[in-house]
Amino acid sequence: MAAATYSIAICLVAACIASSFMAISAYIASRKKTLAYLGTFSAIYGVEQALILYNEYLTQNLPFNAEWGAMEDPFSHIVFGAALCQSLWLVILDFTNENRWQWKYGPVLGFTAISLLFYAAPGIDDAMRKWVLYSLRQFFLLGGSIFFWLRYLTVDSAPEKIRYRRKALTSSCSPYWWF
Repeated sequence: MAAATYSIAICLVAACIASSFMAISAYIASRKKTLAYLGTFSAIYGVEQALILYNEYLTQNLPFNAEWGAMEDPFSHIVFGAALCQSLWLVILDFTNENRWQWKYGPVLGFTAISLLFYAAPGIDDAMRKWVLYSLRQFFLLGGSIFFWLRYLTVDSAPEKIRYRRKALTSSCSPYWWF
């Protein structure tokens, strides 16, 4: 069973890196910023999975610093989480044609601040801290989805509705939305 899990993890890392290269090359050919953001997301996710693979499979018999407990490296989880959330947030903003810098950087700065607050909060054990750091990503993406659907459903102008529908057709066909 461990060999199968190891093989799946290796294939996941390879698929992420391959899809990242395909997205970046498609961005170079088409100059669509969404492809660059999704390629960045795939690369960051692949690197994070490689780090998890390294910690859980390749160094499992080596001694580790007991002060971290179940947490491999909380700062890397925060940094990778912020980078993943930011790249998907930029996809949503590119789709909705939002260019204000407050919308571009405000949510990820809030995500990072809340993550650091939970990291530094006393009285939280490492297992709970790890769960919170991963759950904050899900809450961020849920908020991004709510933002997207509110913008999509409340648009007033007819040309903007047509642009959304035209973009939705090309975006829904992209395999990168499956992540």
